[in-house]
Amino acid sequence: MVWKEKIELWYEEHIRNVRFGRDSGIFLIFLLISTLFWLLNQLSKETTARMAYPVRFLESGHQRVIVNELPRTLDLTLRGQGYVLLKYKMRPWKDPVEVDLRTFPLQHTPGDPHRYYLLTAHLKGYLSDRLGDQMRLEEVKPDTLWFVFDKRERKILPIRPDVVVVPARQYILKEPPYTEPDSLAVEGPAMVLDTLQAIPTEHAEYRDVDRSFAEKIRLQPIAGLIYPVKKVVLHVEVEQYTEAVFTLPVEVLHLPDSVELRLFPPKVKVSFRVGLGRYKKITSDMFRVTVDYRDLLQGKPSRLTVHLDKQPPRIENVRLEPERVEYIVERRRR
Repeated sequence: MVWKEKIELWYEEHIRNVRFGRDSGIFLIFLLISTLFWLLNQLSKETTARMAYPVRFLESGHQRVIVNELPRTLDLTLRGQGYVLLKYKMRPWKDPVEVDLRTFPLQHTPGDPHRYYLLTAHLKGYLSDRLGDQMRLEEVKPDTLWFVFDKRERKILPIRPDVVVVPARQYILKEPPYTEPDSLAVEGPAMVLDTLQAIPTEHAEYRDVDRSFAEKIRLQPIAGLIYPVKKVVLHVEVEQYTEAVFTLPVEVLHLPDSVELRLFPPKVKVSFRVGLGRYKKITSDMFRVTVDYRDLLQGKPSRLTVHLDKQPPRIENVRLEPERVEYIVERRRR
């Protein structure tokens, strides 16, 4: 706001009250004409200019792939008439010039079988032909380009959906989100494929989901890898759930033969949520609840913690009641 007020004040003092007479108008016209002639004269002279020239390097053969980041432009020093250089500076290149590395002498770096370099002086003739004969290419920067190659391999990898699904109230996931297809054969550098366990999708979040759906989702790009497709179909399936309860006996683990352990209560309730479609498939033998006698050796607690050692997949909100039980230790009778 302060700068706006200063500009308005300067305009009031210096510009608004200026009166242009006939002589002032003629002077401005001749000033404009002379400026134009000066500009045309300067543009007709030979001069030097620098510009960023877009470039793309093509991989060298089908058996290896470039794994390092390469410059997208080269800094060219050009000499020619001013108006020609101005035209090139103002001209937007839509497509970068393609440089096939198989046609240029790459030099191997001693001690590193994957690292090569190319002196950009070898590119001057090729770039000059692309620029035409109205300009002379005097210099290319950087003077050296570095390339790191690795063996190209092919590997089948599973697709991992990077999604967060929050079902609506009274709904539960019928099964974890999955994609179609569930795996892809990808190509890329061996050093990347060797460490990659799965192909992630782009991150997405779905909240208050109350119906199953399928939609396309993009794969997350990974530098150096080539995918046969860019999108896969994401499947999210939900269904209404119900509450279920089982009463199960508590097993005692690591109990010595000479000791008997009585629990109070000897059984606990296991409650959980399960989809309506799986409700009748869940049985009590799919669960296992235990206490560990070795917990008594840690200081004789007043109650033992109950553990849920086994449960079926795709159930939610599992609760034990009670979570801790009282006990009495007795010697076994011979």
